[in-house]
Amino acid sequence: MAVWFFMVIEMKLNEKLLSCLCLIVFSTNATVADAADRPKPTEFYIKANGVLNEAREAYKKRDYAKTEALLKPLLADVRKNEPGKAIFGKYLGLLAASSYFEKKYKDCITYAEEALKVDQSLLPDEKLSDNAVFGNHSYAALSYKELEKLPEATKHFESAVAVADKAPKESINKPWLRICYEQLIIVLRRQGKTEEVKKTKEHMQKAGFTS
Repeated sequence: MAVWFFMVIEMKLNEKLLSCLCLIVFSTNATVADAADRPKPTEFYIKANGVLNEAREAYKKRDYAKTEALLKPLLADVRKNEPGKAIFGKYLGLLAASSYFEKKYKDCITYAEEALKVDQSLLPDEKLSDNAVFGNHSYAALSYKELEKLPEATKHFESAVAVADKAPKESINKPWLRICYEQLIIVLRRQGKTEEVKKTKEHMQKAGFTS
């Protein structure tokens, strides 16, 4: 009976993910600020940004295959022509999200973790938004969970929560943050980490959620 109840909880959470996550991530996946003295965009940048916008529209319509089909052909060129630029991180982040919904979990992890590394190399005025970094950690965590790599999933869920803790409250999607807490509790329980579950529930309550 306990096992069946656990499975029902998991199924409901996944339904919430599908209805909540796919519409919120990359509408806010943008740089923190526009520097007034930023160099004029190159012709390639304009082209790459146009493709990114088209891919975002496909993503909003939940056409994840089209999202991937638009971005992947240009990814190598974006990596080569715009090294260390925010647009490369945006390509990677959107590919991570679409890969997750296509159940390409290993690809999702690869893209999300590379996006996080890119963000660390960006100048302050080019940094990805808090919500984008939060999203990349979340998608990596969810994918590791699907692959039953629970320690890795735990690490990324905890990192996502840590980003949310430091970010302005309005910059992080609240329903998505709740899902991260709930999923973190699930992976901790699976690993028998009772004390960590207790601490996470307390943290969740302090953040304004009931567990």
